[in-house]
Amino acid sequence: GERIRLEKHCAMLFEVADLQYASPATVSRCGMLYVDDKNLGPGPYYDWWVRQKSSDKLRELLEDLYDKYIPPLISFIFEGRVGDQIGKPLSNYLPRQTMGTDSVVQLSRLFDSMFDEKTTAIEMVENIYVFCLTWSLG
Repeated sequence: GERIRLEKHCAMLFEVADLQYASPATVSRCGMLYVDDKNLGPGPYYDWWVRQKSSDKLRELLEDLYDKYIPPLISFIFEGRVGDQIGKPLSNYLPRQTMGTDSVVQLSRLFDSMFDEKTTAIEMVENIYVFCLTWSLG
C-alpha cells in the first residue's frame, strides 16, 4: 500500500498481456489502455522487425513484400477471401491466432535464420521470403 513519488520529469510505463486482475479503479487511476490483437493485426510487429534491419534497401524490399503477400494471404487463409469473394477459411490443424500475428512472427524468425545480410545476395530476398511464407503461413 505504499506510494512511490516520482519527480515531475519521470514517468513509468507498464505493458501487460491482459487486465485479468485489474479492478476498474486501477484502470481509471492508472490510465490503462488495452488493445486487442484483433484490432492491431500483424502490422506493428512486422514494422518493428523490419526496422531492425541495417540495410535501407532490404527494409524497403521487405515492406514491399509484406504489401504484396501478407494481407492477401491472411485474408485467404483465415477468412476465405479471394478479392471480393468470400469463401470458406482454410481448416487449421494447429491452433492459430485468427489475425495471423503468430504466423508473421514465425515468418520473421525463419527469414532471419535463412538470410544473412552480410553474405546473402539481395536478389535472393524474395525467393527466401516466399519459402518462409510457405512454412509460416502455410
